[in-house]
Amino acid sequence: MEDTQIPLYHCNYESVTSELMKGKLVISQCPNDEIWGGNGMYFWDNLGNANYWSTQKHGVTKIVRCVVSFNFDDDILDLTDYDVESRYAKLISLTDKVIKNKPIGKKIDYICNLINSKIIRFFGEYEQTPQTDLINDTNVPNRLTNKVKVIYCIKNNNLTMSDFKEC
Repeated sequence: MEDTQIPLYHCNYESVTSELMKGKLVISQCPNDEIWGGNGMYFWDNLGNANYWSTQKHGVTKIVRCVVSFNFDDDILDLTDYDVESRYAKLISLTDKVIKNKPIGKKIDYICNLINSKIIRFFGEYEQTPQTDLINDTNVPNRLTNKVKVIYCIKNNNLTMSDFKEC
């Protein structure tokens, strides 16, 4: 039973976003996925981050917003939750050396296959993100940062996606 709905944003070239507008995932072919969330299609949790990603790509891009529905207890591997991360770190430590020595994306793919996870959520650190005086007030110490981004990686087409629109 789907109990969670979240709006997500994907930025890419028109060849990819046109497929997403039809409800089809286009699994990333980027070699860097193995140091991120592994195989899947990557989404941002807000439009500002998708706009930023647009500036990082070479060529004309489009941004698609969609609503993803899933069962929070069964479908997501939430690596923003320390307890979840710890449980799977222990699992990986008990596996054979082959998976233990792989990059994080390969470990995530292994875990997702093992537990049949359809979507993962994790933090990405973007040190180059500029800050405004609202957050980066040098006169007052604070613990806030906008340099950490929430990223979702949808692993397969077995999730309900709806309300597609170009931004």
